[in-house]
Amino acid sequence: MANKTMANEIESKNDVFHQEIIDTFFGKVERHDINTKIIPVESQKPQKKPKNLYLSSIMLVLSLIFFATGLLYFISAKVSFNFPYLPFNVSLNYTKIFSSGSINYDNVESLAFDGDAKAKSIMQGDCIKMVNSGTIGSAKVKFKFKSTMDFSKLNLLFMIRSEPGPRAATLALTDTLGNTRRAAIKISPSWEMKNMTFSDKNYFDLKKVSSVSIEFGTSTIGNSQGTEIYIKEIGVRRADD
Repeated sequence: MANKTMANEIESKNDVFHQEIIDTFFGKVERHDINTKIIPVESQKPQKKPKNLYLSSIMLVLSLIFFATGLLYFISAKVSFNFPYLPFNVSLNYTKIFSSGSINYDNVESLAFDGDAKAKSIMQGDCIKMVNSGTIGSAKVKFKFKSTMDFSKLNLLFMIRSEPGPRAATLALTDTLGNTRRAAIKISPSWEMKNMTFSDKNYFDLKKVSSVSIEFGTSTIGNSQGTEIYIKEIGVRRADD
């Protein structure tokens, strides 16, 4: 009996010694009871890094600033394009016939120089340059409309100047029957915006105007040879604006 007890103690010591060797080289392994339920640990999903709210806020503010700046630029550019030379408030009912060196072919069928204006008159930069050569006696520029305009409800506006010194001219409206309505105008060497209104006449149909012309010849008006007239813009707007 004593021998058996001693043998068990030796075996127990040997087990402990062997376990210490295993723990030393392979790491300590915990013993579990046979009835212990081991629950596997689920692998954790990598967490997404939170967005940098501060940077996102800055980008949003900058985007809004750029959008607002672009919108204001667009609006100002549009207004400037539509009314570049008018020195007073003009409504959206204003329609250009000629501006910035371009003819509005949506409303204008043709631009023609007649008489003494044919030889040297040209489109120069953003202006129409009309020159009176003084050989025939009549000189004019004529805008013919694609469809008739109702000047009983419209004003005619044009920016004009002369060289050398002040000059005279005659503005003429022609209706579909060939009748002409004339108005004398004075032109100065400085740019001026003329605003012409017209009243009804029995012989002339203001509701069916087919063309507008400016006469500045020697015999017809009294301008000297070499007189130059410059037109920078012509347009029409509603008379009640």
